[in-house]
Amino acid sequence: MFLLLACMQAEPAAPPPNVILVALDTVRWDATSFAGLDTTPNLTALAELPGATNYSRAWSPAAWSLPSYVSLFTGQSVRAHQVGFSNDSLPPGHATLAEMLRAYGYSSAGFCSGPHLDPLTGVHRGFGAWNHDLAFSSMAGMVDPALQWAEEQEGPFLLFVQGYDAHVPYPAPSAIAEHFDHGEQAAPDGACGDRATATCPSRVTMAKARGGLDENPTDPREVAHRWSHYQAAVFTADHQMGRLLYGLD
Repeated sequence: MFLLLACMQAEPAAPPPNVILVALDTVRWDATSFAGLDTTPNLTALAELPGATNYSRAWSPAAWSLPSYVSLFTGQSVRAHQVGFSNDSLPPGHATLAEMLRAYGYSSAGFCSGPHLDPLTGVHRGFGAWNHDLAFSSMAGMVDPALQWAEEQEGPFLLFVQGYDAHVPYPAPSAIAEHFDHGEQAAPDGACGDRATATCPSRVTMAKARGGLDENPTDPREVAHRWSHYQAAVFTADHQMGRLLYGLD
């Protein structure tokens, strides 16, 4: 036994994996390629990689972004952290993913935008760098600095990249918007009811303030028009994620 142990060579320990967390804000499942549309080719390619895990039964922990992001970074239910309801920011004593990984020698950085990810909310706790734009910005401005930061890291890292490409008023490039705007494409059942959610193509409160649009259109052609523009916005978000994945590869 001792002779056998002496002759054996210990297997080298595998290095800790890097963790890449990408958030395509306000993207509906039924607007992706998983629902039969041609909107998320990069997300589909990622899902088809060996070892990929796809969750067919997944729900956001809240109906809007702020509490959802806090749950994402803490693993806690909204009832537990109460951010966005009873609390304006994450209370002390709630550990975040970045804080836990930092204890294991990880460096970390976030490249994101929007008021829901403002450092005042506490979602940035534990990150070594938090590059944040208060406006609802595209991921297009996050990809290149995120890739540059990742290239400079020598040890394991946590990288968070986020964008509001699919948020109202759906600012997709005109060529992409025209490609998806068929005029007669129906929105999914329940997407545009009286109780429309913030991700519904008919819920255009922000767009109404900016461009004078009706919040809940009844004309099927108008609903279809907005649904097509939302698909174009989802395609744009997927394109930016593809740029990130290609750069990381």
